[in-house]
Amino acid sequence: MPYIELHCHSAYSFLDGASLPVELAAAASEQGHRALALTDHDGLHGAMEFAQAARPLGLRPITGAELTLDDGSHITLLCESRAGYTNLCRLITRAHEGTRERPSEPEPPSIPLEDVERHAEGLVCLTGCARNGALAARVERGEHAGAAAVGRRLLHAFGPERLRVELQRPFARHDRRRNRLLAELAERLGVPCVATGNVHVHARSRVPLQDALAAVRLGTTLDESEPGRRGNASHVLAPPSAMAARFPEHPEAVGESGRIAERLEFDIMRDLGSRRSCGSSARSGCPASSCSTATCSSWRVRWQWRCAARTPLGRSCRPGAGAARASPRSSATSRASRTSTRSRTGC
Repeated sequence: MPYIELHCHSAYSFLDGASLPVELAAAASEQGHRALALTDHDGLHGAMEFAQAARPLGLRPITGAELTLDDGSHITLLCESRAGYTNLCRLITRAHEGTRERPSEPEPPSIPLEDVERHAEGLVCLTGCARNGALAARVERGEHAGAAAVGRRLLHAFGPERLRVELQRPFARHDRRRNRLLAELAERLGVPCVATGNVHVHARSRVPLQDALAAVRLGTTLDESEPGRRGNASHVLAPPSAMAARFPEHPEAVGESGRIAERLEFDIMRDLGSRRSCGSSARSGCPASSCSTATCSSWRVRWQWRCAARTPLGRSCRPGAGAARASPRSSATSRASRTSTRSRTGC
């Protein structure tokens, strides 16, 4: 079963991801990915934009999010059904509740594990990233009993069919040891492992921007932020074959990503998207934002990708009605700032 990326952040993970959804979709299609999950921090801000960009390229979009628990750890939730999407929206709303009591000093969103347990229907849970994952972070700190306790709670909430222990290789110290211990914990819990890449950029050329965003998020200089930055290019979107080679000790976890992806049947465009048609798909200057036909979606994606390719810092453009002219649009960071939340724990 080929590898499918199930953990990916866009610029809507504010001050963490550094690529627009359209850039991720185009790069994934070029690399031969059949599907891609967008899992931004504590929100679905880019989900529809990503789906509209991915569909005309033959890339199946998977909807999800990485949620921050109230202890600071993370879990990745993916929508299996419309009920799952409903529950994910409820959890995200709950996570942001009360964070704007002082608008000038918003609190980062978080949610108790108890709420996740109550709203688990229709969702597949991955146990989180290497640095801040609900299980991985505890294993890294030597809190093996605590990791097992959280794993049992997640298992009770999601069941063995919808819980996977997440393995990542950011090429940091103790990677292999952490993954080995997580695999042993997964065996005790009776659930499979799944490999993910924790993608934050679509190309190596965007790594310096991601470093700068991390420094801004941490409130330090680039030099001072080095311990909190990625430090390498492991977070760049990679082809399926390269990801398989990254996990030689866990080939079953690579294949499990594809098996999980096949189960994630929720389609945000089919199940929630607008069905309006422009009436004339061949009309030049079709306002594709108001039309969900395949022709118009493809027309929009071609324009977005051409403009993104010309503007390496993530600026995009939109064609004017009846003519192929470009107008500036806000950058990746400024667009994301209007819809996302500042967090000091990027993952």
